[in-house]
Amino acid sequence: MMKHKKNKELLKKIYNNLIELGSSSTRSRLKHNLCDLTFVRSSEFIDAYRNKDEYCIWDGVDGNPKTVGYFIGSPAHKVVCVSPQELITIRPSHKLVVQRFQEYIRASPLRVCKSFNDGDSGAVYRNLIVRSTAAGELMAIVRIHPKELSSEGLMEEMDRLRTFFGAGPGQDCQLSSLYFQACKHSRCTANESPFHLLSGTPYLNDYLLGAQFRISPEAFFQVNTPAAEVLYKTVLELAQPDPNTILLDVCSGTGTISTVFGPYVERCIGVEVVRQAVEDARHNAAVNNIRNASFLCGRAEQLLPGLADKFYNKNVVAVVNPDRGGLHPAVVSSLRECESIKRLVYVSCLPEGQAMKNMVNLCSEHKKKVFGPPFTPRLAVPVDLFPHTNHCELVILLER
Repeated sequence: MMKHKKNKELLKKIYNNLIELGSSSTRSRLKHNLCDLTFVRSSEFIDAYRNKDEYCIWDGVDGNPKTVGYFIGSPAHKVVCVSPQELITIRPSHKLVVQRFQEYIRASPLRVCKSFNDGDSGAVYRNLIVRSTAAGELMAIVRIHPKELSSEGLMEEMDRLRTFFGAGPGQDCQLSSLYFQACKHSRCTANESPFHLLSGTPYLNDYLLGAQFRISPEAFFQVNTPAAEVLYKTVLELAQPDPNTILLDVCSGTGTISTVFGPYVERCIGVEVVRQAVEDARHNAAVNNIRNASFLCGRAEQLLPGLADKFYNKNVVAVVNPDRGGLHPAVVSSLRECESIKRLVYVSCLPEGQAMKNMVNLCSEHKKKVFGPPFTPRLAVPVDLFPHTNHCELVILLER
């Protein structure tokens, strides 16, 4: 009930912004009425559902600087790292990897990287990422800041990790894949800093709505697989595709939406900026025998204008699933200007953020630098991808 109330308040805020910032014709069209909001949809599986977790390394409650877990507190006062062992959303296999990795770094002479600029050649450990599948496949990714470690020093650290998880105390984790990345920035793509496979298979394989998906170290895959099935069924329901539909899959990631939509549409076109994700998407389409999907690598704001002419007089449904940063303003403009798009499904993990500005620009008339007929919100469906939290994924159907 609390989640339903929160999403209703979010819709009111979106509409208030539309009414306040829109033209008189916008106000007349919307008539101050909220679009329909369904109750929250969810999966029956609410515990140990997370298939991906990213753990920090910091001072623990007991003061130990090599504690692996999650931050609590505030920078203005004090931040400490707490263990995930008591959290019911975390899988037991992830907790074991955390425990063993903490034992490993506490026995290591290398220290924790707390600053990118401290010049300490002995401080390297940054974080740990753990991914898993319903079948029990398990991937661990150790990320460090190389500081001033030599190439030989990095190789020695990789050998120690390989031995620890392969033949040492960490072997009981039964890792399917062990990766290592030396990254000098807050985030590094594989192009900027490669992922080194220390042992095991390069990918995990998981299933969603009967389709198989390859998961590489940096691939995006919804963290709650059973709830993701509810999410994608909802997107399919709202999009209402038919055999003459062209799906425009913006922020297509590893091709999940295109793979799900493939059997129901004439053609799928995915747009994604991460090259590894595009490679995964092409593989996923092929392995699931989806022959009508193609994936373009690049920024959506650069690719969409060139695609618009190809959609002339076609039945186009757009599905956008951006990260928390929302859509680039140029992407919003391109979606507005492509008049063949009559139905747009916006999936947002943070509807109170940039997505709200996107809604205003998609639905308001006479917005500066935004052309094309405006959309109107018709239906909003919250999907609970994050049980035991206040957060929901919000799926909004826009039509024109």
